[in-house]
Parts: sequence; C-alpha cells; structure tokens
Amino acid sequence: MANTKNYFGLPFLKERLAIASDSGLVLHDILAGNSYTLPDNAYGNMPTLYAQTAQPQLQTVEYDFWSPIPVWNDAITRYVEPWLPGSQYFSTSSKSQLFIAAVGSGTQIAGYAKMAVQNGNPNTFAYLGQYFDKAYKVDTNGVPTTTQTGILSPYGAFLATEPGQAALVTMPDIDTGERGTCMVYSVSMVLDKNHDGTMDASFTGPDTTSQANPMEFWINNDCDWATYANDPGFDKVVQPVNPGYYWDYQYYAPRSIRDLEDYSRLWICGVPALTNSGYQVTMSWANVSGGPAINLIQSCETNGGNGYLTQTNTAWQQISSAYYTKYRVTTNMALTLPGSWFTNAGNKYFLFEGAGVGSGQLVMTITQNGNTIAQVGTWLDLHDVKEYYERSIITNNISGVISNWTSGVQLVQQSTSSALGSDTNLIVLVHGFNVANDDWLIQSDTVFKRLYWAGYHGKFMTVKWPCEPITLWNGISENTSIFNNSEIKSYKAATALKNYLSQLRTRFPDYPLNVLAHSQGNAIMGEAIEQGAPFDTYILTQGAMPASSYDVNAATYSLLTVAEGLVPTPEWQPMGYHGVYTNMTGRIVSYYNFQDSVLNIWNVDQSAGKPNEYANHLVSQLASYYSYDGANGWNNGMFSGLFSSVLVTDPQESRAMISRSRTQAVGRQDTAGIINSEIDLHTQFGFTTGTAEHSAEWTRPIQTCLPYYAQILNTIKP
Repeated sequence: MANTKNYFGLPFLKERLAIASDSGLVLHDILAGNSYTLPDNAYGNMPTLYAQTAQPQLQTVEYDFWSPIPVWNDAITRYVEPWLPGSQYFSTSSKSQLFIAAVGSGTQIAGYAKMAVQNGNPNTFAYLGQYFDKAYKVDTNGVPTTTQTGILSPYGAFLATEPGQAALVTMPDIDTGERGTCMVYSVSMVLDKNHDGTMDASFTGPDTTSQANPMEFWINNDCDWATYANDPGFDKVVQPVNPGYYWDYQYYAPRSIRDLEDYSRLWICGVPALTNSGYQVTMSWANVSGGPAINLIQSCETNGGNGYLTQTNTAWQQISSAYYTKYRVTTNMALTLPGSWFTNAGNKYFLFEGAGVGSGQLVMTITQNGNTIAQVGTWLDLHDVKEYYERSIITNNISGVISNWTSGVQLVQQSTSSALGSDTNLIVLVHGFNVANDDWLIQSDTVFKRLYWAGYHGKFMTVKWPCEPITLWNGISENTSIFNNSEIKSYKAATALKNYLSQLRTRFPDYPLNVLAHSQGNAIMGEAIEQGAPFDTYILTQGAMPASSYDVNAATYSLLTVAEGLVPTPEWQPMGYHGVYTNMTGRIVSYYNFQDSVLNIWNVDQSAGKPNEYANHLVSQLASYYSYDGANGWNNGMFSGLFSSVLVTDPQESRAMISRSRTQAVGRQDTAGIINSEIDLHTQFGFTTGTAEHSAEWTRPIQTCLPYYAQILNTIKP
C-alpha cells in the first residue's frame, strides 16, 4: 500500500485485517509499506480488510442546489430522474439549476456544499448535504435583505408567499460558519380580483384566487364602435339588428378607448430573464367548466397601472398599434407567448378581456428543452355581464281613460352570479325618457361596469318602465308633447316600481336601498315614493322634474313665468307641480348641470307644450287636447266634428298634461327644500352642453366620467 491513494487522492495509512481462526477473531493492523502473514489456523478463511486513509482536509469551494424531484419532459413524455451527487448521471461540473417557484405552491430544494480535498486530488470533490435556515427577500439590485419571506423548512421545502427573488440561506458550517445561498425566483399571475385598483400579489391577500373563489369577470360581448380616428367610441347594437357589427372580443384589437372598460389587468410577476436557449412560456386552461377564453394585450403602462381606465392620453396610447395586438387563450390550444417578452427580468404587464363563457384555471408554464421547470395559475369565472345584475321590467295597462291605467312588474330576472362582491348595499337604476329595450340594456351594462371599476361591492338592479320613445312620426307630429305622454306613463308605472322596491326591502332587509334615477325616471320614482316606496338614499341625476316639486321656494324661471302669464295652468299640488314631493323623508341628493341641453328642451316643453294642446298641431287635428279655464282642467275631444270635454280629476294626468312648471328642472338648477345636498356636474366633472351630455355618465368613455361613479359610492355611504 506504500504511496497508494484512494479516489479522493488521500494516501492509505494502514489496513486493519480481520479473519476467523481456531482461537477466535484475529485483528491485525498493517501499516503502509508493511506485510502480514496469515496465521496457520485460519483454515483458508478469507480476511476482511478495513482501509484507513489520511484525514481529509476539506475546503468549501461553492454551494450547489438542485431539485430532488423528477421532472416531466415533454419531448420524451416521461419523468426524468434528478441528477444529484451519487447518481450515475451526476457530474462535478454540474452547476446549480435555475429555480422558479410558483407563489402558493411548494417546491423542494436539495443543497450541497461542494468541497475540495486540500490534501488529495484537487479535481475530485466531496458533496456535503445542507440544512436550510431562513429565506430572505432580495432587493432590486439582487442583494439579499434582512426581511424574511416565504416558509422554509430545514429540509429544503419552500413555500413562496409573494412574487420576486428570494435568497434561501443554509445553516452555518459547524467549523467555519460558512453558509450557502440558493436564489429562487417566485412567480405568480396577479389579478385585481376585488377591483379596488390595487394589485395585491401576496399569497393570502384580497386578490388571491382559487377554484372555490375565482375572479369573476364578464366577456366583452358588446360593440364599442368608433367611426373615425379620434372617436372615443359609442355603443352599437350588434347583429342581427346591425349586420356587419360583431362583439368586441371577436376583433383583432380594441376598437375604441370606450372598449377598454371591458379589460382588466393581469400581471406576470417574478419571472427571471430567460435568455438561454430552450426556454418557452405558454398559457393554457386547466380544470375548465364550459368554454372559458381570454384575449391578452400588452399594457402600455410601464408600472402596469390602471391609467387606461382613468386617463384619456393613456387610453389612446393603449389602443395604438404598438400595444393593441390580441393573443387569444382558449381551451383548445395552448398559447406560446413571444420569447422577446421574457429576455429581461421584471414584471410583465397585460390587459385581458373575456372571450368565452366558462370557468377554469389559467395556467402559465415555463419549460426548458421540454422539461417543465415552473407552473403557476390563477382562477377565472367568465360570464355575460347581464348575469351579474338583476333586471326588472314594468308594463302599463293603458286601456280606457287615463285615471284607470294600471301597472305591474312583468319580469324580475335575478342575477346568477356576483362579480361585484358581497357588501350589503343595493343600487337600483331607473332610466329616463326615450329609452328602448336595447338602450336600457346597454345603459345598464355600462352603469354596472363603471360601478365595478369605481370599487362598488354591493348588488345592482335596473328597472325598465314604459317610457315614450322618440320616433320620426311623433317627433314631427307631436313635437315636445312626447315628454308629456311619457310623463303620464311614468306616473302610472309608479305603483309597480313601489311594489318592486318593497320586494327588494323584504328580500334584503339589512341592505341599504339606494336609487339612482335619471332624467324623467325621477317622475316615476317621485310617484313611487309618494305611494310608500322604501329607500335609504335617492339620487336624482339630471332630473327632468320641476325644482319646485321638491323646494317650494325654488327660484322661478322667466321663460316659464312669461308663458304662464299668457296661458295659465294649475300651479300647486295636487293638480300642479308646486310642492308635490315635499313630504319625502330620507337622504335625497340632486346631481345637476345648469348647462344641460336636454333639460332646456324640457323648459321649452313646459313653456309651449302645456297644456298639451294637440289641436294646435297640423297632423293632429283629430286628436284630443287639454285646456285649463282658471279653475279646472279639461280633456277635450274632436271626433267626426263632434266636440266633447271631460273634467280632469286625476292629479297625475293634470300635472303631466296641463300643469306648467314655474321653475327649471331640478337637474338644471341648484335646489334646497327636501334636497339634502347637491352635486354640480359641470363644476365637479365637466359635464357640459349638448344632447349626449344629458347622459354623459354612459355616453362618454369611462376615462372622462369614472369620478362620477366614485361620487355615487361616496353619496350612498352611511
């Protein structure tokens, strides 16, 4: 054994020989360079030799880390055993692998101190397994901090609880105090699940999703059309009403800045720079129900912000050609994301729209040369937006004389899911004049979406009542009197609205009941309250009812007082408007715009169309008309040359068809009386003149009116 060395280059010092003999077990130490003769009484038994080498002098040259878990290889469709020290495939030239862990999912790491034998072969190494101590966050410069992160066991089981790089430190060497550090990239896909504007990437935060608690969102199946380059967009009914117009998600890019309210944010966090060859990042669906699908576009915002919803400049940049290309993820095929997106470390920011109804786990998979090295997922549940709110339809029975008209709730279609949340609040939308069924649904969709983005977490309901539509015929033949015809219909529908609101109070006894009534919707709402409809907060937005109805001291308007001097009408309630709604109790807030053009037309109708004298219109010579003799109102008929007059005893008929307001509409001037507070839409939100501005809260794109909805939520706070 002289000058003989083992695999590690350590010299043999001696051999201990053990052999059985007649006298028992014989032990003998043979020093290096010496020999030993077996005893005669060993009877040919074979000895056992135990070698002793020089004590190794070890020095740690590096720490290496590998996964002890077999990995799946797509190319050969089987699991590949890990190459760890002691494996037949292991090489001392192997370096630590790249570790990418999914936030919320555990990963296993095996750590080793690679040790050179100082008194042996310098090219042969020993590997000493390590226990782990703590995991620390890493700053933007790649330097470990003193802030702990994740959950780490001594045996290398690591649970990442937030995205970003983490430094997993081993326990100190007992002799030298040296430690090893394993860098782990913790990745996640983050959604704004609770739509509060903050992307919370923590493992247990409010934006965490699961199969039982997915993010609820809607598919982009409206049509936010733009007709020219700088058109912010408007809602258009799709096929079959308008052939050639399709749902927004079917197009290759967002069609307007209005379209962006149908997009939510998706962040991919913690992914390292994937610069070596063989890396691939894909997106796919797992655990699906139905046919969920999304379209991805890159965010134009370098911080992944929500400026696309709040700033017009950002919105225009977002729909520019640099960012608008959609990448579709369906259940039929995995989407391979462009490799250029991942050449640099850092968060990746996207927007997504729903493109298919269904639920499931959206999974991002990172592979290298076919080996899956990381997977992370988030859960989505995608619906038609109308499934998220309740719809109620009111109909009128208008047979016979007006005083005998009745109304009822024809349909209540309750929501089947909830994207808003579980706060105990109700908001009921009551639309205004000239709203057809398609318009009502479009408005309701828009209000729901904008309440969502404003951070509303309660329930939303919307009511359709039988208002008068503007058509080519009645626009020519009746001029402004269509306002009056719609007003009487609103009054007669009020009983059904009262009944519906009472049902809501019964169904949700602990929920504050808040009503948002627009324009002439305040006529039906005012009558419903007079009949006992419950409410907690009532918002009159751009109300098309006289200010004097709520405030007996409201300032008069010269256009109307002059007209009244020419053709008198009843003033005070019950046959007139003055003081008719001054007995309401509850929080009542008026949102007004003194520049409102539609409410100025309302002024004209009150001036020239009261009483509702159809006989003065050329094409209506055979229709009835109303008059006032200073004491009573009359419904006058002209049929086949026979004249008849009927005394008007119905206060609702009198107000709608005969009485003239002495004040402007409540939505066009500041008002006191029972109005608890007011919001100036022009001063606070820039609502101006023009027909569309009367409904600016949904005719405008979200970027210029989202603060309106934040104000709604502020108004309904207790």
